[in-house]
Amino acid sequence: MSRRERDPLSKSGSKSFGNSRSVSVPDDVDLSGIPEAWTVAGTRKDFECDWEDLGGNFTGAPGIGSWGEDRLDVVGVSAITGSLFHKYWDGSGWSQWEDLEGGPFAGSPVVSSWGSNRLDIWALDEKAGLHHKFWDGFQWNGWEAMRGKFTQTPQVIHVAPGRIDIVGRNADDGKYYLKSFDGHQWNPSLEGWYDLVGGPYSSEPRLVVKAPGQNFYYVFGVDTEDTVQMRLWSGWDWQPADGSWPLGDVLDPYPEKADKALNSDSQRVFIGIELETYLGEFS
Repeated sequence: MSRRERDPLSKSGSKSFGNSRSVSVPDDVDLSGIPEAWTVAGTRKDFECDWEDLGGNFTGAPGIGSWGEDRLDVVGVSAITGSLFHKYWDGSGWSQWEDLEGGPFAGSPVVSSWGSNRLDIWALDEKAGLHHKFWDGFQWNGWEAMRGKFTQTPQVIHVAPGRIDIVGRNADDGKYYLKSFDGHQWNPSLEGWYDLVGGPYSSEPRLVVKAPGQNFYYVFGVDTEDTVQMRLWSGWDWQPADGSWPLGDVLDPYPEKADKALNSDSQRVFIGIELETYLGEFS
């Protein structure tokens, strides 16, 4: 397998919504030719499961999210209208599919939530611009056109209720761009994006929150030289201030010579902890 055939930062699309329920859609499974959405339901105790046909007709894999226990939300791009369709599990049964309109969209949408009764939907239009719609507990709001031009729907995290951070890879220059919501307004603006510096990258970004409720998170990516790079938001500023920390070659994460890819003791700690924990083994 060549270096370009595998995204070492890819992860399963599984979502958990309670102590014993989960739904898993691995990223390396191509669902583009499957016209309907399916789930496999079971418990960790007995591992018994049955496939459940959820219907629908989608262009790609649906996005899955949850705002809490016994809640599951599924959204997909309609192969007929290009709009987004939504279905949810409320703990006792599945809803009907509802048309959230908008679009036409392309690719796979993303679902995120910062807490109970809050749902954020993210999707790319046919020109790769990002659009946002959200449920506030009472009604749907949007769609908001947030512009940009991305290779895939950006990654979204919530470090706390009312907070949104979005990072995506630009389709033109391969760099990562950021937008954030502070509870009151979008920064730098609804349609503007910050250049995160560094790159270009060959992988999509991966965002990891240090701990729930902490305004601290990591951004990982693989550059065009196959080196894993990392930046972090400390809650006050970006570190390092200019560029990123190299964590090693994705096919040789533990080089014989410590100085082959690492420039400091702190980066050697990241190799042993962050890289192994979040990226896994690549050899």
